[in-house]
Amino acid sequence: MEHVSEHGDSYGAGKLHLMCKPASVQIQFFNKRMSSTIKLQLFLFCITVIWTAQTRSVLANVEIKLPATLTIGYEGVPDVVAHQPRRSGDEQSLTTHHRRYTGQFLSATWMVGNRGRLQALLGSQSLYSKRNVYATNTVALAYHRLFHIPRLQGQASWSVGFKSNLPNDFQRGSFTRVGSSILSEMRMESPGDLTAYALVKVNRKLSDQTAYSVQIGGGVTRVRYDALAGNASSADGCRYTFSVDSDNAVLTQQQACGQIESYQRHYPTGASIENQFGFSIEKDLEYVSHYWRVSADVRHQLTRRVGVGLTFIYHHHERPQMDERVNLQAGSPRSSSQTLRASAGYALTPKLSLISSASYRVAPFLSELPMLYSTFSYDKFDDRALTFSLALRLRLP
Repeated sequence: MEHVSEHGDSYGAGKLHLMCKPASVQIQFFNKRMSSTIKLQLFLFCITVIWTAQTRSVLANVEIKLPATLTIGYEGVPDVVAHQPRRSGDEQSLTTHHRRYTGQFLSATWMVGNRGRLQALLGSQSLYSKRNVYATNTVALAYHRLFHIPRLQGQASWSVGFKSNLPNDFQRGSFTRVGSSILSEMRMESPGDLTAYALVKVNRKLSDQTAYSVQIGGGVTRVRYDALAGNASSADGCRYTFSVDSDNAVLTQQQACGQIESYQRHYPTGASIENQFGFSIEKDLEYVSHYWRVSADVRHQLTRRVGVGLTFIYHHHERPQMDERVNLQAGSPRSSSQTLRASAGYALTPKLSLISSASYRVAPFLSELPMLYSTFSYDKFDDRALTFSLALRLRLP
């Protein structure tokens, strides 16, 4: 899904509460587990937001009109998967058929003065496999502003923004080996990720019909989970159900094993679950990632109505704690993703355009949906994917 291009900021009559120091930004997150102050080490982003807050009185006099553009789109793959989730006690439910991936989005763009643009997006994505289902909603807000570079024959812009993915349905039913234990089902409660980023983009024309742009930037992503529950088997073959959150953990033996018929134990922390099965929310699911990205695209106007483009995007992620955990399991962390996208647009009317694209993805959704990456799923990002999208864009007066 083509999200809001990574640009963004927001203003308002209220005060903007940020605590900034060199090389850090501190922001209050939206969840009880996220209420702890998170240090986001992105100095450029901090300086940009402070500058925006200081010029709030000037921007308050700038008229923000109705959206300049509205875009609605759909993305998916032709592949259909037979989905059969695993239930408690290793029971399996009826099989249903779904597209392996689908996504929908609605975005709006507002012009802010002569040089600014504010962009907002709402989207949803669903990914299915035989045992797993991941359905998320996306909210993004972005702002970018043109600026002048002497001797540059083109345009340049800086951009800041936020993006968050929130769960709709998050269940993992495939067998996962953690040390000597096997997890047969996991239900992730209230997962989510929040990304803040800053970018600089340069556009330049090669001719009246052809132009190219180069973009470079970086950001910080925080992934969190409220709770985890599921079924597991220990090294001696005993079956358990478990649930763990930040405040307590519950472990229940499902059936007779050895001399113990059954039991249920309550623990004040998740440390006992980690001792029993070798995993924890804080070490295997939650993480902070710093990333940088580089992209380039070429656009060509074939006729008055038809235009084509080619875009390449490269992301590189640094997650020291999570990747160290993957290495301890003799795994290989996935640190980068690439996307090559070919697109074409057709102007149905002077104000309404149809846009189609095909995207070849290496490590698909590693960057778009960070909360999918964990010590349980890192090996799934060896895949390749070819996705197709179709969108309608309306330009308003």
